[in-house]
Formats: sequence, structure tokens, C-alpha cells
Amino acid sequence: MYRGSLFKIAGEEFPHKWIYKDSYSVTPHVLDMDSTRTASGGLQRNVLDHTSVTVTFQTVPMTIEEYDNLWEFIRSKYTVAKEKKFRGSYYNFESGEMESGNFYVPDTSHNPYMAHRNDGLMNSTTLEFIGY
Repeated sequence: MYRGSLFKIAGEEFPHKWIYKDSYSVTPHVLDMDSTRTASGGLQRNVLDHTSVTVTFQTVPMTIEEYDNLWEFIRSKYTVAKEKKFRGSYYNFESGEMESGNFYVPDTSHNPYMAHRNDGLMNSTTLEFIGY
């Protein structure tokens, strides 16, 4: 049952204030190994127990200071900094439960939302966390 948390990194809730409205997406992946059709056309699936997940969302536009805070929050949770790995949990809409696993952060594009000499810099990006 949903208890107010969508995504946690190392047991700490990812702040909803950084998630742009309507952009949060969870895709649980089923690992399908050599599913086949019977002679009568029926589907026989061979699905592995271990599944991965992808959690994706757009960040809200934020000042460079807020953006730095977001990345410090993420980096501080890495178990393997060079590989950008961490333990996390996500709300699985299909099971209705929080599910935990290992995640990593793939290469991320950083997109300046606004850059002015006097008004500073604002960034927004799409974050992706991939389970393995």
C-alpha cells in the first residue's frame, strides 16, 4: 500500500520538491528468456524471478545552489562512487508495495534552464535510476 514515498536512496526519501509534476515514471522489467509459442499458438513464457526497474523523472527548474544540493544528496548515498551505485527502494504500482534493490545512475545530461550574467544559472535535468 502507498505510504507517501515514491523513491528512496539508501533509506532516505527522495524529496518530492525536486520532482517535476507528472514526470515520475516507474517501469518494472520482466526478464523474459526464450518465450515460445505452442503449435496451437498458445504462449509459453519463461520468466526469471529477478527483475530490474527503471525510475525516471524530470527535475523542477532550480538554481545552481539547489541543483548542487540535489547532486550532493545523490552522491552522498553512493556505495560505489565511481560506478554511481546505491541501494534504493521504489513504490511498485503493480504490486502496491515498496520494493528494494541495487541501482545505478547512468550518464546524465545537464540542461541549463536559464543562464544570465546577473540572474545566475538555473538547471533542470531528467534523472534515471536503473535497477540491476
